Formats: sequence, C-alpha cells, structure tokens
Amino acid sequence: MSRPELYNKVDDASGALAMQYALMEKQHKNALREIFLMYESLIEVQGELRDAREHLAKLEEELALLRADGNI
Repeated sequence: MSRPELYNKVDDASGALAMQYALMEKQHKNALREIFLMYESLIEVQGELRDAREHLAKLEEELALLRADGNI
C-alpha cells in the first residue's frame, strides 16, 4: 500500500471517529437535558405530594373531631 493510500485510510478513519464523537456528544447533551427535565418533574411531584399529605392530615383531624363529637 502506498503512502497516499494509507493517508486516505487514516483520513477516512479519522473522519469516521470525529463523526461518532460528534454523535455521542449530541446524545450526551440530550441525555443531560432529559435528566434535567425528569429532575424538574420530580421536584414538582414532590411538592404536590407534600401538599396532598398536608391536606390528608387536615382531613384526618376533621374526621377525628367529628368522631369525638359523635357526628360519625
């Protein structure tokens, strides 16, 4: 194999690696974006869960008062 042929093969391999790297970099950015969005959703759901627990505690208190008064 002559040097020019070898250089062409090296250039082709180098270009292919560069394309693979660029694709992996894009996939990595997309994965990070997805993780961030999932994290934001988790924070939102945790807030809703906290609110629901507080509401449930109030309802349990009201129920206990009604039972104590003999209304239930």
